[in-house]
Amino acid sequence: MRPEDAADANRTAPRAIALEESVRAPNVRLTGIDTNLVESGVLLHGVLQSSSDCIKVLDLDARLVFMSAGGLEVMEVDDFKKLAGCSWLDFWKGEKEEDARAAIAVARAGGLGRFQGWCRTAKGTPKWWDVQVTSINDQDGRPQQLLAISRDLTEIKRAEESQQLLVSEMRHRVNNLLAVVQAIANQTFRDDGLPLSNARQSFSERLLALSRTHDILQKKSSEAVGLHGLISGVLAPYDLTSSRVSLEGPELQVTGRQALPLTLVLHELTTNATKYGALSNDNGHLAICWRIAAGAPSQPRRLVLNWTEAGGPVVEPPTRKGFGSRLITYSAADLGGALHIAYEPSGLRCTLDMPIDDSESGTAPGGSDSVR
Repeated sequence: MRPEDAADANRTAPRAIALEESVRAPNVRLTGIDTNLVESGVLLHGVLQSSSDCIKVLDLDARLVFMSAGGLEVMEVDDFKKLAGCSWLDFWKGEKEEDARAAIAVARAGGLGRFQGWCRTAKGTPKWWDVQVTSINDQDGRPQQLLAISRDLTEIKRAEESQQLLVSEMRHRVNNLLAVVQAIANQTFRDDGLPLSNARQSFSERLLALSRTHDILQKKSSEAVGLHGLISGVLAPYDLTSSRVSLEGPELQVTGRQALPLTLVLHELTTNATKYGALSNDNGHLAICWRIAAGAPSQPRRLVLNWTEAGGPVVEPPTRKGFGSRLITYSAADLGGALHIAYEPSGLRCTLDMPIDDSESGTAPGGSDSVR
């Protein structure tokens, strides 16, 4: 087939000679189908027009000869003439190139070559494909061309990745939760002079406060949440005094959509502080202060929140980035903001800069407060 005729092959089924020959080949049996439809190309034309898969015919050197109408659409190809005669392997430059070459080799030998991988469309959109390559044989069973069928599984792949992220996040939360419960227990029962009944009550109250924090993490509320109350709720299970933790900043309502990722950031920072930082001993201090900054012209105002620890163990930068760090970064990005963390010897310092959704939030005068 001449390259200049390749585009017409998507509209005129009789020109898809290779596919018709494969249907009529002796090793292919079509039970219950009118052979007149097959011989006339009507059935083939209907299949090619209705399939959303990217169906391609390649020569034995893996050069493009034909692409179905559905393939042109899913591969975002405007003009097949520009691709006719190009090597199909060029689409797979990178880590999947060897898999593509192996699939071609298997198909040439009469087998089924198959693999999965990311490949960009003609317009650069990355998509995840399930690819099968087989041979198109002549009447004597000798390979004449290759048939490559690629199915777009991008949405399925992304759903799998999202599920894996969710599983990793939940596993991380459970591990953190156990560490927090241990810290609460140690803090509650540390004083031998405290009556057991009072210690039990205090411990139960702190666990309930922890449960309320996790309720925020489990669902997105449609109602706005006060920033001071949100921070206080995250810190409440630790029963910290005003001499150890201080909050300072104007009252601000954050939207329900923002409350979840913001709580994740604060909860992760608090957990790290109780395990390794200023709240892991009896002398450390945590200061959380925030302000409202004017945004760029036509841009929303911004919340700038500073988290400063002091008096804890000497801080050393981590040697690797764990899931907790990735979770904080991911949550900050979900807020549309930027996060900067400094591992200073005197204590961890963190700054979160995020836009304020003024369509649902509001501010009221406020000042300095301490955790009660």
